[in-house]
Amino acid sequence: MSRKSSLSTLDWFTLNRACEPIWDAFGGTYLVGTAATGGEYRDVDVRTILHDEEFDKFCPTYPIWSLLCTSIGTMLRQATGMPIDYQIQRMSEANAQHPGGNRHPLGMVVKFAAGGDGTPWT
Repeated sequence: MSRKSSLSTLDWFTLNRACEPIWDAFGGTYLVGTAATGGEYRDVDVRTILHDEEFDKFCPTYPIWSLLCTSIGTMLRQATGMPIDYQIQRMSEANAQHPGGNRHPLGMVVKFAAGGDGTPWT
């Protein structure tokens, strides 16, 4: 899949690296919204989409959900310098609200050789 977004290569790299601990903790973290589609954006929408049971486990109340989203969003804004809008979403709701929406994974670590030949580190 090719990546089409409004972010520069450096912004994409920086955001991807900043999302590594989120991916490690939750998995399923994505660039979505206008910045993901190549259009002009006001903020950069980052979503962690959890299976419904996982969402209920990690976010049993609105105050906990709000604290997690605000804390992680603040960390991402500070790490990237970008206007991040971060939310954790329940998978059933994310799929119902945005069927077939653009979701670009963030935080998955893929390390390639520095020589540029595309050979992954082992």
